[in-house]
Amino acid sequence: MASGITSTRIVVASTAELQAAVAKYTAQGFQLKAMTDTTASLEKMRSAYKAGTMAILLVLCIIPGIIYGLRNPPTKMVGEVILIQVEARA
Repeated sequence: MASGITSTRIVVASTAELQAAVAKYTAQGFQLKAMTDTTASLEKMRSAYKAGTMAILLVLCIIPGIIYGLRNPPTKMVGEVILIQVEARA
């Protein structure tokens, strides 16, 4: 079995209890992989990242953004404003 994967065996008394157990675990996010009249195999996989890996990836994403921001400061905004006003004529 692969590292980090746990296996649990659950024993039920009848097919109805098997179906109820499958329904219970699918409601918890498990996926049904295989099912017969007497057995069911369910799986719930999730990614597991180590804190060090996440820190390195975060730094690798942030540093280029900071360098880009320092080398390419925001440009001056240029625009035009037009005022249209109605005046009463005498």
